[in-house]
Amino acid sequence: MQSKLKTYINALGWLLLILFFFIRQPESKWDKVISGDGKSYYAYLPAALIYQDLDYQFVADYEAKYYPPDQSLFKEFRYEFEGEIVNKTFPGISLLWLPFFLIAHFLSFIFGFEPDGYTIIYQYAIGVAAIFYCWLGMQWLAKFLLSYKIKPFVIGLVLTTLLFGTNIFYYTIHDPSLTHVYNFSMISGFLYFLRKSILKDEKKDFVWLFILLGLLIIIRPINLLVLLAIPFAVDDWTILGNYLKQLFTSPKKLFLSFTILGLFALYPIIWWYSQSGHLIVYSYGEESFDFSNPHLLKMLFSYEKGWFVYTPLVLLALLGIYSNFKTNWSMGIYRLCFFVFLAYIFSSWWIWTYGGSFGQRVFIDYYAIVGLLMAVGIQELNLKRKSTIVLIVVVGLGIGLNQVQTYQHRYGIVPTLGMTKSMYWSTFLKLNKTKPPTKLSKPHQITASYSTGFEKNSDWITLSRQDNSPVFEGNFAQSIHTVQPYSDGYKGKLNWQDTFAHIGAHIFTDKKSPGTKLVFDLSENGHSIIYESISLDDYLVQDNWIEIGYTFHFPKGKEGDLKIYFWQPEKGKVTIDNLNIEFGFYR
Repeated sequence: MQSKLKTYINALGWLLLILFFFIRQPESKWDKVISGDGKSYYAYLPAALIYQDLDYQFVADYEAKYYPPDQSLFKEFRYEFEGEIVNKTFPGISLLWLPFFLIAHFLSFIFGFEPDGYTIIYQYAIGVAAIFYCWLGMQWLAKFLLSYKIKPFVIGLVLTTLLFGTNIFYYTIHDPSLTHVYNFSMISGFLYFLRKSILKDEKKDFVWLFILLGLLIIIRPINLLVLLAIPFAVDDWTILGNYLKQLFTSPKKLFLSFTILGLFALYPIIWWYSQSGHLIVYSYGEESFDFSNPHLLKMLFSYEKGWFVYTPLVLLALLGIYSNFKTNWSMGIYRLCFFVFLAYIFSSWWIWTYGGSFGQRVFIDYYAIVGLLMAVGIQELNLKRKSTIVLIVVVGLGIGLNQVQTYQHRYGIVPTLGMTKSMYWSTFLKLNKTKPPTKLSKPHQITASYSTGFEKNSDWITLSRQDNSPVFEGNFAQSIHTVQPYSDGYKGKLNWQDTFAHIGAHIFTDKKSPGTKLVFDLSENGHSIIYESISLDDYLVQDNWIEIGYTFHFPKGKEGDLKIYFWQPEKGKVTIDNLNIEFGFYR
């Protein structure tokens, strides 16, 4: 790799590290690095190396000690399979994390941290791991692009665009314990060593190729789709055909490839057998693909989670596809169809939004291919000085948009679910929360309405306590504080046709920024499927009654056990009066 480009990539890696230490605060219970699904991927390491507990009973200990008491960051990953407890997820990432975990464990003894797997030193270790694998992925992607004779300037521009202009930045810095940055890294390496193996046919490249393929499969089996990306490693069908023919007619290569893949396949099998006594376990329960009901257009274009809406710079990849059509139309058709097929598969998952994600996170895994198409397209344009400036301005604007939306997502300025066109434009480029309307403005149908002034019990709420000072109206209100942090609220079944719940109330606080939260918790079989915790601090005014309104949005057809309540975890007293909750759907 050319020295200037290598230096630039190293600088990007250091910049990510600096930003991580500047932005993240893992010492806070609400800003842990190991969070969400990442808890399940990570749990394999402490389960085996610290607790020797394959039933994961240590979950209760680390949740109580290190995570919020309201369980807003709780993630249940223990799945009962034929009477035995197994980890719901695949264990592949634990292999990638193992060196960082061992270093953190060693440093815990050196510096006096409790070696329990979840102190701040382990949290930082996983954050650093994400940055390392992002950096490694950029290294491999740069080498891959250089083999296509892409100019270093174009490569640097593409890497900058991917890193700061797409949601890979969010999932490297803000949510680094999910699989995406690791898949990006492994797929970048897979394509690089595949191309080297095709062009030079060296054994070490072939070995690395199947090591990375093995890792990808045990991280997430759907990563087998990467095999469909093999034609991105060459521009000539004949060369690719000869390589595959040579592979499948060579007993030595077949034996070596199946041996490597078999060894990696043993890793999850050993885990399954140790946990359940079964060699193969499907631990995702009813979560599955529904290929008869894809949400393709929503996945790409909707304000809810549209890939092109939240990551518009990926559209630069169309330049590469257009270039392919000019030079090799069949290759261009294949590459376009690849992304359409990929989107079809991803949009057929039972929850096409993939939870409270930033944009469409599942595409991050294949950003190496997006980067290739960007680079080919930009280089083919043969840019002059003015057109280069225009391109840089476009990229700069896209990066600015991505960073603003990243900030909005992290600090709750935009909702993680249920985004609509009007909500998107009302919060566009805003860096501060605006007080939401106290009334619903869009045409809608109310299906159920519940109100209380905390004066008396009713059929939907049994008051556990009443407070007569202060009150907004009537004789009573309800107060919450650190001793009694949970308010009375709604508890019942969610109607399948409802798509929103609008909550209105008058709130009084005797403290500035009391930390009050409004919580929406929808669960099935005791496990949260939608959980939102909205901070009200930006709307409340000390020693004043303030009317607040907030609308939770959720997909139509959702059912389950629903709880809506206020929570006050910090010091100070917050009083609620005239609580009103409306359920309904938009016309």
